Amino acid sequence: MLKGISSYSGPLLSSPSAQALLPPGEIEVFIGDLGRRFDDDGLDDILAPVIETIVFGNEGLRRPEGIAAGDGAWRQVIAALEVLVSSKPIAAMIPRLARWNPANLKPAQYEHLCLLGPLLRLHIMPREFPHITTSYFVGIEKRTRRDVESSQANLRATLTALQNALFQIFNTIVRSSPEAREGVLTFFASVLNMNWRRTGSHVDPRTVASDGFILNCQAILLRLAEPFMDARYSKLDRVDPKYVAYSTRIDIKEQTRLKASSEEAAKWAEGLPKPTAPPNFITEVFYLTGAFNHIGLQRVITGYGQLGRKVSDYRREAERAEGGPTVVSGISAGQLLGLTHYSPKMLHRFNR
Repeated sequence: MLKGISSYSGPLLSSPSAQALLPPGEIEVFIGDLGRRFDDDGLDDILAPVIETIVFGNEGLRRPEGIAAGDGAWRQVIAALEVLVSSKPIAAMIPRLARWNPANLKPAQYEHLCLLGPLLRLHIMPREFPHITTSYFVGIEKRTRRDVESSQANLRATLTALQNALFQIFNTIVRSSPEAREGVLTFFASVLNMNWRRTGSHVDPRTVASDGFILNCQAILLRLAEPFMDARYSKLDRVDPKYVAYSTRIDIKEQTRLKASSEEAAKWAEGLPKPTAPPNFITEVFYLTGAFNHIGLQRVITGYGQLGRKVSDYRREAERAEGGPTVVSGISAGQLLGLTHYSPKMLHRFNR
């Protein structure tokens, strides 16, 4: 009967018969009954393989087109997960699965192997999905501004739809049980703590999570923060200002401090009274969101600024090399030959 979910997630199972498929209108009812019947009675064992097959068995999530693929495979996976988390017991069960937050993975591996990673890494960033650049912005110098803006609007709308759907899934899980809420916070903290190196000025992108993965996590956290970050900051007093002194969720020991040394910060934390209760959800989300802003959008803006300066440098080198010896006086013949051969190749790489 679970083969009916294949109508949402594509051909996940080999040759399903028409008799085995549930009509779309009955799937949510069946999932709700399943969740209630097997809650605390083997639900994890029943649905863990199904959820993993939905996410990891859909080849569409690994295509170079990403969210710009014509068949919208990611939408089918999202729809299947939305049906599953509509059952409160199933939503609460998902963070208990082993692949929800797998341990002992390198940062660059994590988004490929954690349960929702293949969805969370979908984005429009050119490093991970270069096909989007060649499909939407080829020959951009010869196109009208309105045409380019139309391509940008289409991509922006698709990305917004993906991030809205991801937020709804995470928000439903958060609201399903205190244990599930803890699992979501632990997931985001794991992603954060293994990717602090993204803040470095010379980080190798192959050693950290992708920009798209981090930006999608940041977008979800920003939405989770909306209820207490209203225009009047009416709930800001519920944020614990001493959270970083006693919390073990966010590891900032190696981060640069502006007004204290590591020794001074440790001494300050030791002098504080021990908390009598765990931090509330508002405090947890507030600090996680702030940290993801640091390793997410802020880092992406800095990185692409650096890339733009590199492109300008290579352009100048290419122009100097093409100008001949009178333009590049002081450069040896060997250097000139290298510039002539190397710079156009680098420019082609960055202009793709």
